[in-house]
Amino acid sequence: MKSLKRFFAVLVAAFCLSALLFALPQTAGSAAAKTAPVTQKEEAAATLLARGMMCDVLAAVYDREGQAGLALAVNRADSRRWLFYFNQNEILLFGAPLSGRLYYFQDNDLRGRLSPAIFEACFFNDVRGQEDDRLGIWQGTDHLLTVYANFEIENGKVVVEMEPTSAAGVLKASHYQGRIRGEAHVRAVREFLSLMPALHRAVKQAGIKIAKDYRQ
Repeated sequence: MKSLKRFFAVLVAAFCLSALLFALPQTAGSAAAKTAPVTQKEEAAATLLARGMMCDVLAAVYDREGQAGLALAVNRADSRRWLFYFNQNEILLFGAPLSGRLYYFQDNDLRGRLSPAIFEACFFNDVRGQEDDRLGIWQGTDHLLTVYANFEIENGKVVVEMEPTSAAGVLKASHYQGRIRGEAHVRAVREFLSLMPALHRAVKQAGIKIAKDYRQ
């Protein structure tokens, strides 16, 4: 009788242990789901929000260091698609409304040559008292200007070696000969353009199509 009781006790203990072991992976899985790593889109949305821009991020990429990023996002303020560049170490935000001409700036023209990237953009949260104050126009702390940037394609990468330029006091001009000199401004323009090929891949992976003649 004692042997029988001992047998049942061992059987119950084994059953309880099996049930516990079976439950552990499920518990771990639930915990992992609750603490899932933040996606690049979520991180980019949080970064934009911290800089006063409430957006729905459609795709985002970062540089190798994970400091600078480029995002395709819908700006909730105007319901338009924008391209936003941001750097985790700076409050400055650089962006431009999405257009097919800007998005595909790195494509060769009909003569097989690279044309300069020319587009209207804005430095949000910009600070006055810099060399670049005279370029473009100001709306509060938003510094709007037209960017003119020569670039090269080297090993599939966009390289902007020369300082980009703009025009003083206006957005549209026949010539853009005023150099953009501010270190943060120059870096923003260069990395905005250099991250575009990577953003193309992320946009494609997200199943988003952008026509070459896309306008808003």
